Amino acid sequence: MEPTITQAIVLAGGRAERMRPYSDAMPKALVPVGGLALITRQLLHLAQQGITNVVLSTCYQHRQISEFVEGGAAYGLSVRHAVESRPRGTAGAIRYAHQALADPAQPFLVLNGSISTDMNLRPLIEHHRTARASITLAMVRYTSQRPVVIESEDDRIRALPRTTLLPYWVDAGIAVHQPYTTKMLPEIGEITDTYETIAAEGLLSAYKAPGEVFWREVVTIGDIYAYPDGSGSPTLT
Repeated sequence: MEPTITQAIVLAGGRAERMRPYSDAMPKALVPVGGLALITRQLLHLAQQGITNVVLSTCYQHRQISEFVEGGAAYGLSVRHAVESRPRGTAGAIRYAHQALADPAQPFLVLNGSISTDMNLRPLIEHHRTARASITLAMVRYTSQRPVVIESEDDRIRALPRTTLLPYWVDAGIAVHQPYTTKMLPEIGEITDTYETIAAEGLLSAYKAPGEVFWREVVTIGDIYAYPDGSGSPTLT
C-alpha cells in the first residue's frame, strides 16, 4: 500500500472582493468565522486529518497571514509560505506553491482557502489511490436555502418543499494531485481548464462525500453567519 498523503497546499491569495468591506482591512483567511479565523479552522482540520506539512499560497495582504500563522507550530503543523508577487490564478498558484512542498515528488492535497468543512480526508485519499487518477476532486451535494418548486404540466405549483439537498454534485474545493500534474499547469491561469484537459483523458476522478459532511464555502459576509458562535461545530442555517 502506498503511504498516505501528509502534505497540502491551501490557496489563500485572493482579494475576496465579495467580502468587502471586511476584506479591505484583512485577507479572507483572517476573517473571523464563529470566533475563529477561517485559516485557523482549515489548519486545525488538516492537522486532525493527519496532514503534517502545509504550504500557504498567498498574495493579497500576505504579511498579515504569515504573521498570524507563522511556522504553524500552534496548529501542530509545519507551514511554509509561498508568496506570489502578482496574482497567478488558481492553476498558477498551485504550480508556484508546489516547489515549497516538503516533498514535491509525492502526491499532495489542494484546498481552496474559502472553504470550511469537517470532511474526513482519509477516504478521499484512499479513493484517489485506488482510482489511479491524475487528480481526484472531492464532491459535495449541491444545496439550496430556498424552497424547491414542484410544478405540474398546467403550470400549477403543487408543492414547495424545503429540501436543501438537490440531485447534483459540485466541486468541494478539495483535491488530490499526483506530482506530475503540476507540469500541466500554466504559470498564469485557472485550474478548471486543467481539470477539463485531464477529464478528457479519463484521468479525473470524483470522490462523493457522505451526506452528513459539513461543508460551507465562505464567499460573502452573509456566509459568516452560518456560524452563530465558536462553541462547537458549525451548523447550516
